[in-house]
Amino acid sequence: DLPLPNMHNYVLATFFILLGYSLILSADVILVKHLFPSSAGDFSYAAVLARMIFFVSQPFSIAMFPKVVSEKKETSVHFRLYLKTLLIIFGITVLTAIIFVFFSSFFFNIIYGISEPSVELIRWSHALAWCMIPISLLNASIYYNLALNNFRINFIVVVLSILYVVMAFMSKTGVDALLIILFIVSVISFFCIFIFSLFRFLRRDKGS
Repeated sequence: DLPLPNMHNYVLATFFILLGYSLILSADVILVKHLFPSSAGDFSYAAVLARMIFFVSQPFSIAMFPKVVSEKKETSVHFRLYLKTLLIIFGITVLTAIIFVFFSSFFFNIIYGISEPSVELIRWSHALAWCMIPISLLNASIYYNLALNNFRINFIVVVLSILYVVMAFMSKTGVDALLIILFIVSVISFFCIFIFSLFRFLRRDKGS
């Protein structure tokens, strides 16, 4: 019989990685409430609506996971599936973000009954909509590497999530600065994992 994997290490590593990702995805609401309490109300409206863009992409990341985890090592089929998933998620999130940006006032009116949203509410919702694009791509990249038991690169998410929180407390210049930090951290996190995954695959493909 084949030995079972060390589930303790797997669960512990996955917990910290997904905890770091959860901070990148959701800590903005808590940070705004703590650092800028006067803006917390409007920001929570913007955050909930903008996250619809992220949830639209979720089924594709979830569908990819069992197909990749079925094999013990990365193959060209798996990597092509990963790239295809990223392209689909990128296309869907960009399209959804554009629709959201153009019709955000309509959504606020229909869902919250806010007929005249403030300038800040519109601006924050638009900024969050664009943040959801790299965050959604990051989600797929994390799941791809978890399926292959590649934890090392995923820990960059833990490091950058802590950096995100620290930078948020250090800046304290406003909600807009916080959203800029969130966007930069999510983009860097995604590209770090993607580039590492690409070079790892190319190295293995060349050696095979």
